[in-house]
Amino acid sequence: MKMNSFRKEITYGYLFILPNILGFAIFVGFPVAFSLYLSFHSWNGFTDMHFVGWDNFISLINSATFWKVIQNNLLYTIGTVPISIALGLFSAILVSRGLKSMTLFKTILFFPNITSPVAVALVFGAIFSREFGPVNSFLRSIGFDNPPGWFASTQWALVSVMILGIWKIFGYLMILFLAGLQGIPTTLYEAATVDGANSYQKFRFVTLPMLAPTMQLVISMSIIWSLQVWDLIYASTGGGPGDATRVMVFEIIRAAFTLNNFGYASALSWVLFIITFCFAIVQYTIQQKQINETF
Repeated sequence: MKMNSFRKEITYGYLFILPNILGFAIFVGFPVAFSLYLSFHSWNGFTDMHFVGWDNFISLINSATFWKVIQNNLLYTIGTVPISIALGLFSAILVSRGLKSMTLFKTILFFPNITSPVAVALVFGAIFSREFGPVNSFLRSIGFDNPPGWFASTQWALVSVMILGIWKIFGYLMILFLAGLQGIPTTLYEAATVDGANSYQKFRFVTLPMLAPTMQLVISMSIIWSLQVWDLIYASTGGGPGDATRVMVFEIIRAAFTLNNFGYASALSWVLFIITFCFAIVQYTIQQKQINETF
């Protein structure tokens, strides 16, 4: 009797999770498998598929555009991730120490994260306008007669997008760090004070080690987001001028829906996955080593 009751519970449990499993299989599992299959075929979405083996991967490796896209993506990641994390952590520490108008401060910093990328791009486009933007007006007032073109300049477009990306994300990272800071026992800081530790020593030997799990999450998320950036770039520069801000996701969408080369786009997608996976593994390994050494 007990066995029958146990089997019924198991059956009901599987029935409850079945919709989730089916949803994952249909909307995640199948597209991933089909993308891998497509990467070895030539297909424009209308005619029959043709097996081409590794040709799509060889074509992208031999493409100068591909390497320019990789360069842009890596520069964007290197330029945005460390600064976003530093600003997020600094803001979280200010808030956790009881900054006046703390709620308003958190709201102001988090607001960019919930703002439409198109709206953000339009606002930044106006702020950094070469002729009428307040940034260039200020630069002219202090003696810079020929200020940068920012989003319209091949030299400054990627930097401008980096500034936009940092402003968009660091408020969210602040919330994550704030949650981590609130989980640190105050007794640790009290013990450090008794031992004569100053503010820097408390941060170095108490705050940072206790924030290690949160830091691992934040770094992983920031790297993944930076490698998959698209909406901000599309809304602000459209990948231009030229190919100055063209990144991997932008190139994937262009290959699929402009060139109708779904096989090539799928190959690009898998290259992006491999790059992201390698970054995540390296970061996770380093972080775990640091955690083990700390604890």
